[in-house]
Amino acid sequence: MKLILIHGDDIEQSRARLQKFIDSARDRKIEIIKIDCAKENLQEKMSANTLFETKKLYILENLGKVGKKEMEWFSKSNDKSEDTSVIYLTSRISAAVKKNLPKVAKEELFELPNEIWMFLDSVYPGNLERCLNLLHRTLDNKPAEFVVAMLAGHLKDLYHVQTDPDSFKQSPWRISKLKTQAAKFEGDKLEAFIHGLAEIDIASKTSSDNLADLLDFMIIDNLE
Repeated sequence: MKLILIHGDDIEQSRARLQKFIDSARDRKIEIIKIDCAKENLQEKMSANTLFETKKLYILENLGKVGKKEMEWFSKSNDKSEDTSVIYLTSRISAAVKKNLPKVAKEELFELPNEIWMFLDSVYPGNLERCLNLLHRTLDNKPAEFVVAMLAGHLKDLYHVQTDPDSFKQSPWRISKLKTQAAKFEGDKLEAFIHGLAEIDIASKTSSDNLADLLDFMIIDNLE
């Protein structure tokens, strides 16, 4: 079996690349079988489809959730099949998972620019100049809609650790980092920032206002 690995945290780009493989398979009348390894048994799902002689393209998501025995079976089955499997991950593949993979014919890594993560970390009161600088650098590479979506997710995490940290399930180092940043928003400033982001998102969709400019002004209003 030919094995292709698509991974990285730039989900927009990686999804587009995955879609190209799917479209190509459809054009060539290849059967497409999607398997979510977090919810389905990989061995059972792939074995059931070997009864048919049509060529197949397997899309394997969440491969890190596969158990040891299933992974051993997957590695061995690759020697016998003429089908293609695309392993798709929405983050960089871990060394442990990659170590257990059979030979990968093609690997494509899609990573977000460092500026986006630096920008998200810089969003807190009293850090306006650095935050705006990183925002503008980020907007040079990514559309405003993407930046707003990333910021919205980050603010949601900050609010979660600020209001109910015990229920936030993430790695200890990330929780610690988020708590430090969230603590810099005193009183109801974090809620006000979240509300402001929601307002400019609506405004950009219901008016001719430029989203990048709205984001700029909203950050100035909230972080000064």
